[in-house]
Amino acid sequence: MPGQKRWYGARGNTCTAVINFAPKGLEARSILVLGQTADPASPHHTDQASLCATQRFKPAWYIRKEVRKHSERTYRP
Repeated sequence: MPGQKRWYGARGNTCTAVINFAPKGLEARSILVLGQTADPASPHHTDQASLCATQRFKPAWYIRKEVRKHSERTYRP
């Protein structure tokens, strides 16, 4: 809103990421407001809400090796 010093998400999902392009490699942390899925039956539906409420980030993996290492499951058509 005009004149405010803070920004608030009003619609849709919001993702915040902090990425460090360090000489030793990419380091990233991120957070979603609620969770990774819109399916209320999924354990990931609101799994990041507590992180958001306490202003903590989780690791974000971009390198294929790291993504595979931390994947719960994979899909290949």
